[in-house]
Amino acid sequence: MKYVTILLLLTLSFFCNAQDFQYGLKSGLNLSSYRGENDGGQYKLSGYAGVFAIYDFNRNIGVQTELLYARIGHRDTINNTKIKTSLRYLQVPILFKITLNNYEQFKFLIGPQIAYLIDSKITIDGDSDTSKSNFEELDYGATVGMEYEISDQFSIDARYYLGLSDFYNQSKVDSSAKNSSFSLGMAFRF
Repeated sequence: MKYVTILLLLTLSFFCNAQDFQYGLKSGLNLSSYRGENDGGQYKLSGYAGVFAIYDFNRNIGVQTELLYARIGHRDTINNTKIKTSLRYLQVPILFKITLNNYEQFKFLIGPQIAYLIDSKITIDGDSDTSKSNFEELDYGATVGMEYEISDQFSIDARYYLGLSDFYNQSKVDSSAKNSSFSLGMAFRF
């Protein structure tokens, strides 16, 4: 958690001195699963909400940092055993925004993301376990997407997150799996 906080504070301190600084609120839906040994599970629909800050270096390139509370997970059936996983993260994506000259309303987004596990719940055939020890505290990966600015204050975006780290604690769970999610969201700039 301290690494996420330090990263966020450093990024926000950079933005606070900038004249081309914007900030706002955002929320949306996640459709998540995983990639791993069992070819991924069934997708699970959940949501996210948070804040963001944007700094535009020039007309075509900017950077956007976000602090999001997000729920992701999956459902799976392995050897006739039904498994439902729900993970709650504090996510910090740092996205570069690229604008094409003739299409200023469209922004391409790409960048790294780090997340800290706040809470977890795994249900196996109806029995729940809320122990976080089965999962790694940190998750990291890459995000790619596109944003459309409806107006100066509102925008919508679509993204894909590709997890690069195993989310299972390998000392507790003998399985390799990485988070994977699609998201659709809306943002409001002040």
